[in-house]
Amino acid sequence: MREFKKTKTAVMSKLISAIAVSLLAIVASFGAASPASADPVDNMNLQSLSSPHGGWGAEVWASAKNSTGQLAVLIKYHPKGLAFWDNSYALEKYNADASLDTSFGTNGVVDLPYDTGHDLQILSNNRILVAGGYYDWSRAEIRVARMDVFQNDGSYDTSFGTNGHQDIAGASAGGDIYPDIHQVTALSSGKLAVLLTYRNFNREYQFVQVFQIRNADGSLDQSYGQNGEVELTAPAGSRELETYSFTIVNSDFVVSVGYKSEPDGQQCMNDPWWEEMGMPPMCWPVPAPVVKSTLTVPSDGVLSTGNPASATYIGWHKARNASVLLGIRKPLRTGGSAITGYQYTLNDGATWSAVSGSTGTSKTLTIAGLTNGTNYTIQVRAVNGAGGGAASNAHVFTPRTVASAPVITSLSAEQNAITVNFDAPADNGGSEVTRYSCSLNGKRWRFCFEDVNSPQVLSGLKNGKIYSIRIRALNASGWSAASNALEATPQK
Repeated sequence: MREFKKTKTAVMSKLISAIAVSLLAIVASFGAASPASADPVDNMNLQSLSSPHGGWGAEVWASAKNSTGQLAVLIKYHPKGLAFWDNSYALEKYNADASLDTSFGTNGVVDLPYDTGHDLQILSNNRILVAGGYYDWSRAEIRVARMDVFQNDGSYDTSFGTNGHQDIAGASAGGDIYPDIHQVTALSSGKLAVLLTYRNFNREYQFVQVFQIRNADGSLDQSYGQNGEVELTAPAGSRELETYSFTIVNSDFVVSVGYKSEPDGQQCMNDPWWEEMGMPPMCWPVPAPVVKSTLTVPSDGVLSTGNPASATYIGWHKARNASVLLGIRKPLRTGGSAITGYQYTLNDGATWSAVSGSTGTSKTLTIAGLTNGTNYTIQVRAVNGAGGGAASNAHVFTPRTVASAPVITSLSAEQNAITVNFDAPADNGGSEVTRYSCSLNGKRWRFCFEDVNSPQVLSGLKNGKIYSIRIRALNASGWSAASNALEATPQK
């Protein structure tokens, strides 16, 4: 046992030494300035991108191109002379040739009062909206999220918020603190859609996830939802909802979320040496897995109540050109709210996408934008006010279409026969070509070749007769278009 303890001590000593060496390497790295990013951004190679004011470690946080081809870039960097954890943000504008627009701000740069960056949007008249957050120790809530809108020259647009900026918090009363913006999107109406997280004093500092609509001036649109926002909640029986981002589908807002549907577990150390020392068991929590899903926020801000729907059933499928047609049976249990459409996944539920044109009464679903010849495994689920329902059974399919036309390259006349030299279809349509047919002098098509390899011989022909020959290819989807026609005359 003494030898065992010595070994244990030696291992711990080596581990501590290794950690110390790693820490020294990390600390040493802080003394050198990190090179600025020169990664392509929106097809513009920003070789001129650098940290403002002599800082270091420039990173592109968000970017958007305006109607004249100029690129606005939200940049995170470390100010000169400060520690690596001190972040600053700046807004830069680049011309189409990737040079700084020196008419914007100060030589192309506008400093931002952020220590956290979030999003950037191009508004009407090429105004630029940026969103971020900072600490304000003079306020009770400490953490402040805000949006700023700038004119083309980098000056504040004073028609927005208060002198160009709008502090962001929840709409509910009771002292909302630590707001954090996930995403801002400018709508065609001129309004702004905002996905936001904050803590609420009245709920023991519980995190609240909300979706807001704000007017063009930054104020809450009181006609939307509850005082301008919709609170998002996890499906019944689950907990710890997190929101990430959102997309707009058929005027509704589809929010990407995560939540836990199982209780957290516990992991305990099983070590005889630890137990021999008389120490109590060492245990730590193991978080439950996060379920990735979506919640649909209707365009009018009125959320339905209820649970996710039960599983949809796929009865049949038909593989088509770059698409698949599915025959479905709607869920047996709708969850208490109307089904509004369907989603599909091609990666076992890692991501879900809306089925274009689907409604609660759909009996067939068409999934387009696929690649012919690629094998897919598909599942679908119904969507109601509580989000995506249970996943359906899986179907495996391969999109395909008919092959492109083959090409006859030459004919060689022989006695009572013609040898046909041809190129196979350039595109087999996603399915193997299994045979060819031919047409002589425009007459009916018939199988004519022994196999699919070129050349092939047409025999039993009349000497001295002119033959105009075309061919076509067969795959699992049917016959291709006819090839070009060439003529030849068999001779003795």
